[in-house]
Amino acid sequence: MDMHNAENSLDYVGTYEGVLPCADCEGIATEITLNEDGTFVIKTVYQGKGNNEVYEEKGTYSWDEAGNMITLEGVKDAPFKYFVSENTITQLDLDGNFVTGDLESAYVLNKKAE
Repeated sequence: MDMHNAENSLDYVGTYEGVLPCADCEGIATEITLNEDGTFVIKTVYQGKGNNEVYEEKGTYSWDEAGNMITLEGVKDAPFKYFVSENTITQLDLDGNFVTGDLESAYVLNKKAE
């Protein structure tokens, strides 16, 4: 059976960026690079809080059985599941569900042009 999914049919490797909502700051500038070898780098800056320090974490990512969602392994104290679409990844809540409501579109990171 030929099953098309994000893992086997999209050019998902690359860098995604955007500003995610933050409960106690102006926003979290986020950049996630997904590498072909199954590794990632995530860089975040909490805007309007502190000295704009860049926090960086590295690790590996894995796909769910359906091949449409990745889990960033080893990310501390933050959501770590993302739904992969054409040129975007969408941060999911801690249970792996889409965030709904007024801020729904704020959880989408867009792929940078190479």
